[in-house]
Amino acid sequence: MKKTLQLAVLAATIWVTLGFAATQLFTHSLIELFNKSEELLAMGQHAMRTFLMMLPIVGFQIVSANYFLAVGKPKQAMLLALSRQVLFLIPFIIILPRFFGLNGIWAAGPSADLASSLLTATWLLIEVRQLNTKHAQAAVLEPKLVQQNE
Repeated sequence: MKKTLQLAVLAATIWVTLGFAATQLFTHSLIELFNKSEELLAMGQHAMRTFLMMLPIVGFQIVSANYFLAVGKPKQAMLLALSRQVLFLIPFIIILPRFFGLNGIWAAGPSADLASSLLTATWLLIEVRQLNTKHAQAAVLEPKLVQQNE
């Protein structure tokens, strides 16, 4: 199970990192698809680069949150899934602009991504430690069964 989780996190991280690279490299072109105003292009490039700054860690957060759903822990899964867009993003959008103006709005997204990823990483670390403990206990009680499952 841990290997599957690692593979899923790796795949998601690679995928969103490719998306991150594309948005960083082609920001001007992407914005220009919708509007050619020089003022909007300048502001949009800054906004897009800032708002998507933490995109490479989003794959980890989403896959890990869904892990909890897959192992029958719906409360944790729901909290982690909502943490990014509701628990952190909304308060950051309200609070950060008061201190940083328009840049606070752009910074709210990556701040929420980072906060939710840290929360997810903490819960996942606790979960993995519990799995390791259960695995070690099972190895003591049923050594042949554990060897067959590896």
